[in-house]
Amino acid sequence: MTIPYEQLSLFFVSLFTIFSPFARVGGIASISGVYPRPTQRRMAAQVAGNYLAVMLAAVWIGPPLLELLGLTVPSLTATGGLALLLTAGPMMMQGEKHDEEVAEQTEQTDDWRSVIIVPLSFPLSVGGATAAIAIAISAQFPAVSDRLLISAVVLLMALVVGFTHLVSPLIGHRMQESGSMDILTRVSGIILSAIAIQLLFKGAVGLLTDLGVNLGI
Repeated sequence: MTIPYEQLSLFFVSLFTIFSPFARVGGIASISGVYPRPTQRRMAAQVAGNYLAVMLAAVWIGPPLLELLGLTVPSLTATGGLALLLTAGPMMMQGEKHDEEVAEQTEQTDDWRSVIIVPLSFPLSVGGATAAIAIAISAQFPAVSDRLLISAVVLLMALVVGFTHLVSPLIGHRMQESGSMDILTRVSGIILSAIAIQLLFKGAVGLLTDLGVNLGI
């Protein structure tokens, strides 16, 4: 194993902050809250499974695809940082309204399966920035033992996603009334921005180093 535990911790924190469970409660509740409780459990399990499938594909298939396309880890790291920054901006500025706008774009139907993929799985649970970070860290630590640890972090995060979808219909209305959801969304946006800038800077330094630029750091 070569991947530091600090890197695994940062990976989990990045995934957790991108998903931002407290910030997602309102959007999830407004969509899945209209269905019976047994159906909500099935929806939560399926969204968690979708998250796990996409992220494991990013971890194990993403790096070879990256190499096939001739892309470098620093370029993907910088792109992931930029994508995170674009995600964090609306969270800081709009608060809970950011997720409300996503939820309002979806019409409720009697068939709960129609909302599993869009928007519950994409974009409320997993998006391009999430996959980009998984591919970048997997490409940086290609050993099988490292990727197994990265996959374990992804599995843990999938459980967080599933649990969030499970409890959101129960607590969403209460959190919206108290105003705590808006505060948590904005705080999550600030944390996510900090992580995004760090990734963007790290990727930019790597790109310049690959070009032979001596930064003296």
